[in-house]
Amino acid sequence: MAVFYVLAATCLKCLTPDDWAVVKLGLPSVAFDGTEPWYASRWLLAAAATAIGFVIANIFCWLLNRAIVFRPGKFAWYVELALFFGASSFATLVALAVQSLLIRYVGVTTSFAVVVEVAVSFVVNFCARKFFIFRG
Repeated sequence: MAVFYVLAATCLKCLTPDDWAVVKLGLPSVAFDGTEPWYASRWLLAAAATAIGFVIANIFCWLLNRAIVFRPGKFAWYVELALFFGASSFATLVALAVQSLLIRYVGVTTSFAVVVEVAVSFVVNFCARKFFIFRG
């Protein structure tokens, strides 16, 4: 989330003035009247910020899952890492589709869509990791 918000507030600029992160945390936003090309591609910019955060978070998460949450050893570490990224990629693609649809067609704020995206991704990831990747 931290990587997402750093990118969303700076170089990818996908936060709107009514976004909770702008209102509550004072993050910068982009003003618009709804006709700018930027606003039409807000969902794509949010997806890019999520994808970059995904790679960073998954390396960190794999290390923590292996050390603290699950017991390693079901697969060789490199197979485990590949499966971990595969399951995370699948979960993230499903969650990104939900996030993008919420932003593009429902018109929710970027932050609300990200919260939904994280929740969907969390559930799918945990199940995949518990039942397919690590030893229970």
